[in-house]
Amino acid sequence: MASLSYTVVGNTAPQYQIICDRPDGTVINLTSCTVELFLYLKKVQQNIGNESSTVTILTAASGLIGWQPHSGDFNQKGSYKANVIVTYADSSVETLYNQALFSVRNLIV
Repeated sequence: MASLSYTVVGNTAPQYQIICDRPDGTVINLTSCTVELFLYLKKVQQNIGNESSTVTILTAASGLIGWQPHSGDFNQKGSYKANVIVTYADSSVETLYNQALFSVRNLIV
């Protein structure tokens, strides 16, 4: 189940930890896999940056990855979702939707 994180436009920290799982709760074993994260702004259903973000596999057997936002990832306020694409050792691909959710607000100074 995706967790909701709160952040501010322009933030590039902290690193978020995400557990990759299917809708039925089955955790994905990421051993020998490659993983990509795609960040979408929900209101317009567009991929932010039109490219995947690099993730680090933290604990493969328990499906735990780490993702560090970069400049431009949270470039406007709104609700974002992160989809994860897993490529297995046999080259099969699985897309995991809504693995993380983010609520982003404007910076208030």
